[in-house]
Amino acid sequence: MGNRSGSGPQGPATGVERELKRLEMVRITFVQHGGAEHEIEAAPGETLMRTALDNDVPGIIGECGGELACATCHCYLDPTLLKDIEPASADELDMLQGAIDATADSRLSCQVLVTRGFAGTRIRLPASQI
Repeated sequence: MGNRSGSGPQGPATGVERELKRLEMVRITFVQHGGAEHEIEAAPGETLMRTALDNDVPGIIGECGGELACATCHCYLDPTLLKDIEPASADELDMLQGAIDATADSRLSCQVLVTRGFAGTRIRLPASQI
């Protein structure tokens, strides 16, 4: 038999796994400081930064690649969402002190994992990341 699409070292379940992953996706919206919106699908378990970069969202740069060494993925999360996710680590809080226009709602998107609870969430971006 010939090689079927989706089969290989991981076996034929690869296509099923991709479909299940697609069904798990949640829609979130990144809102630039000027108001432009970018609605995208995000995979639970992925970081907000990786999700934004993979979908070419302007304003999320991720200069350090998610290594917690810059603040070019700074974003603002809805306060109701903040209470339902892992709190910022001491290292993230230290890095946010150097971010322009940081607020109590600020997070580094490289440190925030998407969950099903993010469905319909609006992630705002600071003016400094246009």
